[in-house]
Amino acid sequence: MSGAVLALVLVLTSVGMLTTMRTMVRTQFDEVQRQDATVTVTAQAASSHTADRLGALDGVTAVEPSMQAPVTVAAADAVGGDAHGDSYGTSLTGYRPDTDMHGFPGRDGRPRGLPAEGVLAGSALADRLHVTAGNRLTITTAGGKAHRVALAGFVEEPMGTSLYGSLDTVRAATGAPADSLLLRFTDDADRDRLRTQISGLGGVVAYTDSQALRAQVDGYLGLFWIFTGMMLILGGILAFAVIYVTMTVNIAERTGELATLRASGVPLRRVAGALAAENLTATVLAVPVGLAVGTVVAWAFMRSFSSDLFTMRLDLGWPTLLLAAVGVVGAAAVSQLPAVRAVRRLDIARVVRERAQ
Repeated sequence: MSGAVLALVLVLTSVGMLTTMRTMVRTQFDEVQRQDATVTVTAQAASSHTADRLGALDGVTAVEPSMQAPVTVAAADAVGGDAHGDSYGTSLTGYRPDTDMHGFPGRDGRPRGLPAEGVLAGSALADRLHVTAGNRLTITTAGGKAHRVALAGFVEEPMGTSLYGSLDTVRAATGAPADSLLLRFTDDADRDRLRTQISGLGGVVAYTDSQALRAQVDGYLGLFWIFTGMMLILGGILAFAVIYVTMTVNIAERTGELATLRASGVPLRRVAGALAAENLTATVLAVPVGLAVGTVVAWAFMRSFSSDLFTMRLDLGWPTLLLAAVGVVGAAAVSQLPAVRAVRRLDIARVVRERAQ
């Protein structure tokens, strides 16, 4: 039973890292960053009809203004930081209050709305600045402008720890113009053509395609996928080895008992069947404990990687748990084959003589 529990811990820890990172990337680019492209324009272009020209392009279905500024944030009840002297450098991004271009998942997993007043902050900021919802923050821009604003709540984003507010809130805090336009495309839009057309418009400074950004992130994670895949393979091999060795030791410790049964005329099939039934029963009884312990260890393992840059929340669905349980039971069943051969090869006469001495 201990061997089965250890095997499940190894498997679930390896699989948990793989599934968690895949869920992080999917959540970030499917549920949080919902725009298909981001266009950065000059201040003059932002105040002109650039948004109308972008919306008129074939394949563009929606255009929303946005703004972003680098800031330093601290609790408002202390000079240069909170009571612990902490401050945090991040970005403050503004959206329309009814924006559909960015999702704001709360700590409970439910989506939040952008507050009309105040800001939302990444959950890691709570530990960094020792603040809670309702506290006031001091936001300082790169130019030294300071502004106080209420902390309306926290968001649970997989990547980064940023601040979010309405366009009016961010404009009042930073004085920055709405120099970004978020675009939504049709499903059959020609992205390369749109990139060329949009980049050629007057006043356009930069163009970022969300799919290209996602591909770049996947490229950066290439070594991680290789590392995790090898970890999963080696974890599976080690899990099988743990079960195999456990079964082999079980047979070795019961050599006298098994030889006595064979000497008493008990058929090999009956001895092997009883042995397999005992081992598989112990394995099946250990599966619930192993799943629970493995999940806790995998959760602690993922938590050790979390920081203000990455928020890693363990994602182990029931198919993963079911496959892990079936795999461990299957490994235990396969391990019975060497056990049967060991019973068949017992030197009954030698064992009986040794026990008689």
